[in-house]
Amino acid sequence: MKTLAVSVFGNEYKIKTDDESNFILDVAKIVDQKMREVHEKYPKLSRLETADYACLNLVEDYLRKDKEKTEWVKAQIGLLIEKLEKVV
Repeated sequence: MKTLAVSVFGNEYKIKTDDESNFILDVAKIVDQKMREVHEKYPKLSRLETADYACLNLVEDYLRKDKEKTEWVKAQIGLLIEKLEKVV
């Protein structure tokens, strides 16, 4: 296990991980970017409120992408079933 130093919204954190360094650094970078976006749009929010909104936005992004992937997979399965029905 190794310890990485990451910076999120001006705060330094030490993260213990077995994951690849780039993965953890990418995660921290995404969180930092989202917090900065929220802060730019709503500069009067506290740090905690900024973190809360950033978290909500990140989860919303994740769920939307997950839904899009699920719908794409269902569409592809439907196409494959149609092709199989034509052959059978």
